[in-house]
Formats: sequence, structure tokens, C-alpha cells
Amino acid sequence: MGITPNDRYQVLAGGDLRIRGLTAADGGLYRCVARNMAGELSKSAELIVLEPPRIIELQNRTVDIGEDALLVCEATGNPTPTIKWRKINEYKFYNTGSPNPDDIEVYMMEGRDNALALRVRSAQRVHLSNYTCFAENKAGIDEKNAKIEVRFQPYFGPQAIRVFYTWMITENRGAPVNLTCFPEAFPHPAMTWRRHGAPVADMEPLYKVYGTYGTSNLRVTPQSVNDFGLYMCEAANDKGSSSLEVTLMRAYSPRQAPILSINQIYPDAIDLAMAPPVEDNVLNVTGYRVYWKRQNDQWESARSATFMIDQQDPLDRNGFRLTRVRVEGLEPGTPYEFAGTALNSAGEGTRSTAISRRTSEASAPQPAEVKSRMDSQYPDKYLLRWVVTSNGGSPINKYMIRWRKINFSNTIPPEIVGHTPWQTVSVEPPGNDEYKVDDLEPQSDYELEMVAYNRIGGSAPTRIQFKTAYGTKPPRPDRVGAAVGQSCNQVLLASVALLSTARLWL
Repeated sequence: MGITPNDRYQVLAGGDLRIRGLTAADGGLYRCVARNMAGELSKSAELIVLEPPRIIELQNRTVDIGEDALLVCEATGNPTPTIKWRKINEYKFYNTGSPNPDDIEVYMMEGRDNALALRVRSAQRVHLSNYTCFAENKAGIDEKNAKIEVRFQPYFGPQAIRVFYTWMITENRGAPVNLTCFPEAFPHPAMTWRRHGAPVADMEPLYKVYGTYGTSNLRVTPQSVNDFGLYMCEAANDKGSSSLEVTLMRAYSPRQAPILSINQIYPDAIDLAMAPPVEDNVLNVTGYRVYWKRQNDQWESARSATFMIDQQDPLDRNGFRLTRVRVEGLEPGTPYEFAGTALNSAGEGTRSTAISRRTSEASAPQPAEVKSRMDSQYPDKYLLRWVVTSNGGSPINKYMIRWRKINFSNTIPPEIVGHTPWQTVSVEPPGNDEYKVDDLEPQSDYELEMVAYNRIGGSAPTRIQFKTAYGTKPPRPDRVGAAVGQSCNQVLLASVALLSTARLWL
């Protein structure tokens, strides 16, 4: 049958055939015939129209527990697409024609090479999920989800929380706690809370029942110790019912004192180490409160500070997290007593036995600890930052800082073989814990020393070596000003000369 040119078919000047709005029906064998007075010649060509996959049949299935469930995925496309199944959010596809986990079979439907079935034999709770069908050929991919819903009575697994804790804030008021009831079930069940066999309804401030789809919460705010004990959650749907017994237990503040030890003594501070009490308490220790006083004072006049536990704190040999704290603002050469308590959500625990220690006598400050990196990010300066762990019991009145450029040998390890003269500055506190060392040479090694002074004397020197970055050293501001001034003078002289010359021509 010949092709008549129209809006869709057009024979171009060179003999090409253009087809607009290509459809699957346009696929097939085409023959081109060329004629002239000398005769006729023809050639045939096959047009294959690629169609991307399109999933045309996929329906959800709902079955009772123990029944079989069947999902069928049918897809069209050219060439015929390859079809695969997998459980949603899983990467591995099910095997076709061979066993799969969870008693799932995947097979081609008889007489239909474009339909792949997924059968679940004796469906259980684990099969309640979405399953994804993929269809793929050279032209593209299509995918759709279908859900298998398995109807079963409510079930409380081993992961269900059966014990909850709260504590009394005062004699007549406790901290609120949510008792949660979250059974596995389909369809979603109706849930009822009971106490001593009687249904629990909203009765604020004691009880508040609320929930979302498939979950019920009972918020209990104890009004007395009688509100602790057993509670029951009942869940029921059209397949049956189940119940969960939960216990609301009273928690207490730490009943034992923390383990307290002295680490380091300074003239104006003492370092302590705190470990939680060894006891069976359902609430974790979250921090400590340290009390201290002069030895002859009463505990009523003691000062205190609270320190929270950091999860980065190290563990001691018993596996307890060791929290190191520093008590500051002490007087040199003075006897003090220290005690501590442990803290948790329920409150403050028992105070430990006091430890007596005398601060050391006033002395020169401890050496400064440099916090800066040893490689400067600048080619011409270095930002020096530091902290002093103890001022020796007397305020620091100055820091002496000096530095010099050094040269290293090529030996291993390298040694200093040359240096420039020291440059020295004095930095006065308070509030100064950094200094900018400038006018340095790029990509050079430097040696720096600093000493902290108080009225007693100077600390041991802190020594570091640092290196400046690669780059160009900018000109100093005074040199820039001189250059600009010189340029301005030259311009002024030139202007005067031009003016004088102009007057000669008048």
C-alpha cells in the first residue's frame, strides 16, 4: 500500500520519509521505490518504534493472617520490558522462579510474558508492607507500589515498654510521665486504659488520655505515692484483642554521695574529680554540685557550683564517667573543706563526706598554655593566643613576649643553626589573652617565648616554634605614606615648573 503525503507523512527532496507524531502503529516494514525512464529500483527498511514501559495493572491486596496474597504487575512497552519486584526501601530484588526470604514467590503469569506475579504464602505480620514493581527496557523505566495489608489482632511484642518512671517533686505533686501503648495491629485498634480494673478517663491534673493514629498515651501526673503501680492498656479490632500491663515506678534523687577526689592544688584553685555513686538507680546522674568553705566556717555559709556531665568525659577503671571540675576564687595558703552531691532529673542527692585541703602558698603564675596553631595562616604575622591555668594566687600584672627568626640545619633531626636578635614586647592584663606578632617574613620559622608575671615573680617560660605562611609581605604603612608623599612632592614640583614655563610664553 502506497503512502500518500499528508500532515503526518512527508517525502523530502532527497527521498527521505519524515513521519510526524510517531506512534507504535507506525512500526513495521517500509519499501522505497525509485523510478525513471531507465527502470525501477526498490529497497526495504524496518522501523522499530521504542515505547517506554508503562505499568498498567497493579492493585493493593488485603488478606487475613494465614491467607495467601497475590500481587500482579503487568507492563507494556517495546521491546517487552523486564519486570522485577522488591520490598520497598530494600535494595535487593526478589529472585524469579527460585525461593526468596519470608515465603515469597515471584513468577511469570502463565501465557503472559508481560506480567510478573508476587505471591505470599500464609501471610504474617512481617508481610504487611509496600512492594515496588519495576519495568525496564531500552526506552526507559516505570515503577509503582502496591501494598499487602494483613489483618490481625493487636499484638504487643517484646519491644513494648512495660516499665515507666517518674518522681515526686513535692509531697502532693509529681513530674508528669507519658505511658505509651503502641500495639502492632491491622486494622488499627481502639484502645482503653484501665487502673484497678476501671477505665481511665481524662481527670486532670492526674490523668490525660490522648493519642495519634494507632497510638494511645496516658499522661500521669502523680498527686500522691498512691498513683504509682500497675496500669493496663487494652487494644481491640475486628480480629481480636490484647492487653499490655505496664508499671509506673517511683524514681528518686541519688541516694548515695558521689565519689570525690583531689587532683591538683593551686594557690587560688583546686581541681577535683567526680564519679557517680555506685547504686542501682533508674535515673542517670546528669551532673554534680560542689560545696566548699573555709575550714572553720559553717556549712550554711558554703559556696557552691554546679557542673554537668559531658559525654566526652573519660571513663575510670570501673567504667564510670569521670568528670573533672575546678573550684576557683580561693585564697592562697588557706585550709578548705570540699563536699559534693550528685544530681539527676529527680533532684539532688546526699552530700559526700567532706575532704579537707589547704591551698598552696602564693607563688609565681603557672606557665601560659598556648592555644594557637603552630602554622600561621598569614605570611607576615602570627596571632598568639594563650590561657594561664593559675595566677599563683596573685593577679597577673604583665606578660613578656619575645620572638626571633631562626634557621634550621638539613640534618635529622634538624637543629637551630642561626637566628636574628630577639624582639620583645610587654602585654598588660586584664582581658589580654592574645597578641598579634607582626612584621614577620613569609614562609619563615620563628621561635617565641612568653613569661607571665605577678607580684611574686615570673612563671617558667613557655616556648613554641611557629612558621609563617607562603605569600608576599605587604609594605609597611609608614613606607607607603613616605612613597605617597614623595609622589605628591614630585607632582607639585612638576606643576610649578609647568606654570613657570607657561608664563615665559605669555
